[in-house]
Amino acid sequence: MLRRYRQHRGDLAGGAKFFRGNKPIQLVYYETFDSRSDAQKRESEIKKYSKLRKEKLIKLITI
Repeated sequence: MLRRYRQHRGDLAGGAKFFRGNKPIQLVYYETFDSRSDAQKRESEIKKYSKLRKEKLIKLITI
């Protein structure tokens, strides 16, 4: 997870294009999974949530 965060910040190669102009400031939520496939499915699920639902999710589980 730390490696991916560093990629998104631009410290390491391989981050998403979106983050090149929009640097992440703070990690507020994460989950761990046994496989990359499961993680991508969960990410897709969360992306479909409304902003309010995402905010509630962050409040329920804080780092």
